[in-house]
Amino acid sequence: MPVLEVDGVPYAQAMAVARLCGRLSRLYSSDDVLTVFAIDEFLDAVTEINNRVYPTMLEPDPVKKWGMRRAFAEIMLSQWLSNLGSRILAHTHPVWAVGSDVTIANLETWRSVGWLNSGMLDVIPPGMLSAYPATQSHFNTIDQLKSIRGWMAQYRKA
Repeated sequence: MPVLEVDGVPYAQAMAVARLCGRLSRLYSSDDVLTVFAIDEFLDAVTEINNRVYPTMLEPDPVKKWGMRRAFAEIMLSQWLSNLGSRILAHTHPVWAVGSDVTIANLETWRSVGWLNSGMLDVIPPGMLSAYPATQSHFNTIDQLKSIRGWMAQYRKA
C-alpha cells in the first residue's frame, strides 16, 4: 500500500495520494464539479481494474492463476479497454481523458494501460491495446509527453 508522509503524518491509499498530488500540481484542482466527477470516473475505473488483477497475483496455484488471468483478459479487460476508449471519446477533447489538458485521470490511465499492455502479466498478451484505437491513441499521447519521457528516463529500472 502506498504511503505518503506529510508533516510527519502518514497517509495511505493510492488514489487518495494521487488526488492530493493532483491538487498540489493543479492536475486535479478544477472547481467545476463535473470535471472533478469525470476525473474520478477514470480514477475509479483504474482502481476497479487493478482490483480485478490483484487476486490473480495472489493465486499460488499456476493452473488456477492461468485460468483467472485468461478469463480476465478475454472478458473483463477487453470490455474495460473498449469502455475506456468510449469514455475518452465522450469527453471534450479526443485525446485527453477529461477536458483539454493533462490531468491525473490521464496519468493514472496511462500507467494502468501501460502495465496491462506490457506483457508483464502472463496470459495477457503484450500489444493487445492495438485493438482499441481510442485507448491506444490516449496511451501514446501521454507516453510521448516530454515530462513523461523525462520521468521515465530518470526512474525506469534498467
